[in-house]
Amino acid sequence: MRKDRLEVIDYLDVPVEQSTDRFYISKKTGDVPSFTVNMFNSLLKPLDRNVWWVLLATLFVLSLALKGTASLSGGENRQTLKGMTWATCLLNTVMATAGQGWTSTPSSLSGRILTIFMWFLCIIISNSYTATLTSHLTVAVVDRPISSLKEFSESSDWSLMVSPDHIHLNDWKRSKDGYERALYQRFINKDRFIPFYRTKESAMECARPKIMTYVNIDRLFSLIGPEACHLVSLYKQPKEATQFNYMVMTKGKENLRRSINHVMRKVSEAGIIETLKRRWIKRPETCASPLGVRPVSFANSFALLMIVPLGIASSVVIFGLELVLVRRVKRKILKSCSHLFHKI
Repeated sequence: MRKDRLEVIDYLDVPVEQSTDRFYISKKTGDVPSFTVNMFNSLLKPLDRNVWWVLLATLFVLSLALKGTASLSGGENRQTLKGMTWATCLLNTVMATAGQGWTSTPSSLSGRILTIFMWFLCIIISNSYTATLTSHLTVAVVDRPISSLKEFSESSDWSLMVSPDHIHLNDWKRSKDGYERALYQRFINKDRFIPFYRTKESAMECARPKIMTYVNIDRLFSLIGPEACHLVSLYKQPKEATQFNYMVMTKGKENLRRSINHVMRKVSEAGIIETLKRRWIKRPETCASPLGVRPVSFANSFALLMIVPLGIASSVVIFGLELVLVRRVKRKILKSCSHLFHKI
C-alpha cells in the first residue's frame, strides 16, 4: 500500500474473511465416443486389464492341470476319463469359477484338490471380493482437459483469466517456477488474457471451455450460483496462499479500534461470519458429484491370485504321491499274478 494511505488509515487485528484462490477450468464435456476398441474398456471395470489377463491365463493353467491329473493319475474310471477332454476341462474350470456345477467330478485325490481350489477361488471372487467393491471403488471421477500449469503453457488455444489488480500477480513475477512467470508475462503482453471483474457477465466467462481462471470459488458462487458447479480445480495446483481480508478505519482512534477488535473477536469465535456466508453463498459442496469406479490394480489382487499356484502345487504333490502308490499297487498285482501263474 502507498505511504500516503498508511498515514491516514489503520487495519483491524481480526480478519473479516480468509480466502484461497485456485486455478479453475471447465469440466470436460461428455462428447459422443467414437467406435474404437477403447470404448469397450469400461466392460473390464472394476478390474484392471492385467488382472483379466492373469485370470484368463489361470483358466488355461487349471484346465491343463485338471486334464493332466485325469489322464495320468490312473484313478479315474473310463466314463469320467472319456469325458475329461481338454475342452471339457476348460469349460469345467470356467463353470467352477462362475459358481456352476459339473456333470461329473474327478475321482482321483489330486483332481479333487484342484476342484476344491477352483470352488474356493469362486467363493472369494463372488462373495467376499465382489461384495467389497461397492464401498471400496466408488470414487468421484472428473475429466479434466488439462491438469497442470505445464499443460496449460504448452497448449496454444487456452486463455488465462484473472483480475488485473490481483495481489498474486507480483508473486508470479518473482516466482521461481517458470510456468508461473509465464503467466505473468501473458498478463503483461495481454496474450490470450481475459480480465476478470466482479460482475455476473465476467463470472460466466469462467465456465467457457479453454479458459483457466485464477479466482476464489466462493466469489463465483456468489455471482453465478450453481453455474460455478461446472468448474473444477486444476489437479496439480501450485503452492496455495491464503489471503486474509481486514477492515480499515481512520488512523488515530485507538479506543474505537480496540472496541471494534473486541467485538470482532467475539463474532469470529462464535462463528457468526461463517454462518452468514453459508446462508448467502451457495457452497460448492451442494453441487452434484458424479460417481464412477477406479480399476483394481494387479498389486491389489496379487494375494487373491496366489491361491491358484498354491492349489496347483498342492495338486502336483498329491499327484506325485498317487503315481508312486499306483505303481506299487500295480507291482504287487503283477507279482501276485505271476505267482499264481507259476503255481498253475
